Amino acid sequence: MLWIQVGLALLSQLLEQAYGPLMAVGLFVVTVGWKVQSPKAFCVGGLLVLIAIRSVWWT
Repeated sequence: MLWIQVGLALLSQLLEQAYGPLMAVGLFVVTVGWKVQSPKAFCVGGLLVLIAIRSVWWT
């Protein structure tokens, strides 16, 4: 379980450098939603991630 959290933290750092802080916030919300098994939080985090990717690709 600890390795998963470390891996997600490293992935979050790499994606934040590439896509900005919105990506990090989105991944954090997805992770929290996954841990507490909240579909709403999971979906909101996923939308933030998609918005971050779209904002970088279409600028």
